[in-house]
Parts: sequence; C-alpha cells; structure tokens
Amino acid sequence: MKRAEVEYLLREGRSDRSIAAGLHVCAKDVAALRADLGLPRARSGRTVTPLAELFRQRTRPVEGGHLEWTGHRTNSGVPALRHGGRLHTAFRVAYRLRTGRDPVGKVTAGCDHPGCIAPNHVDDQRDRATYRAVLGA
Repeated sequence: MKRAEVEYLLREGRSDRSIAAGLHVCAKDVAALRADLGLPRARSGRTVTPLAELFRQRTRPVEGGHLEWTGHRTNSGVPALRHGGRLHTAFRVAYRLRTGRDPVGKVTAGCDHPGCIAPNHVDDQRDRATYRAVLGA
C-alpha cells in the first residue's frame, strides 16, 4: 500500500472508497489505516478535488521514471497549482506525496532531467544536508 499517499488523502478528508479507487488499493486497508491514525470517517457532501489528484492531473510521465509538469507556471516559470485558496509549487506537493510531511526549505530534483517533479526524485534542504553529511560531499 502507498501509505504516505493514503495518509495524505485521509487527512484531506477523502473517503476510504475514493482513496482506494484513485490509488488502486484495498478499501479495507485504507479503513484500517484511518482507524490506526484515529481519524474520523469522511463527511458526506460536496468534496474538493484533493491536492494529490490535482497534481497527478497536471503531470506527464516520461522515460526514466521522470515526471514533467503540464499545468500552470508562475510568472517566474515555477510549476504550481491552486488548492484551498493557496498556491502550491509542484515540487513541494511532490515532496509531501513521497514523505507525508511538509518540506524544509527549497525542494529540488536530484536527477538530471530538467524540471523533473517525480516524487521519488525530489529532496528538501534537510535531505540534501543529510546526504552531504553522510557522503562527505
């Protein structure tokens, strides 16, 4: 199960069934994680498209496991999207999807593909500092 993604969507208020359908996981596993986290059942009614889904709708996979942004860019060219009345950069969303936490500092891709926003390819400032300390670079 894609635990970090499921947890993120649970905390956004998505239902077990919609998460299971969107991520192709078992609804019972989603419900079990909801119970483990102590989160209440999703409220019925109008739902807002989750940030993770908006992110996926605006990306295109390319060779080598990279993701390219197909959505809006800020005036300075940064890939971004609006959700909940706020502007989110695609890099920060990708990082949250991978780790389940907000990034510290600037998020950048560690691969050589220009503008890659694949969640497994982005690191925050804390990750990069850890890599430098471990690798001695």
